[in-house]
Amino acid sequence: NYQFIYISDEDEKFTIRYYNISFIPGKKKAIVFDLGEFDHFEVTKSVFNLRENLVIYRKMQKGIVKYPPISLMGFKPAKRKKAIQMLTSLNKK
Repeated sequence: NYQFIYISDEDEKFTIRYYNISFIPGKKKAIVFDLGEFDHFEVTKSVFNLRENLVIYRKMQKGIVKYPPISLMGFKPAKRKKAIQMLTSLNKK
């Protein structure tokens, strides 16, 4: 289950756009919200620790929202590292 992922923190917005990559392309999805609402992220492992997933948490008035996991398997190691560094810098804001 590979996914194309685009992550951005430009224009005071946090944006992730993603969709499944397969013979039958999946529905395009996006997570977009103000950077000030970013709470934290985590990388989880599944399928015998072989698959890594990105989970985003967002601050809302009623509490913290957890978004569904997004597969990181489609990322090349250098791009994955850059994305994790960007997300880590957002954790510190």
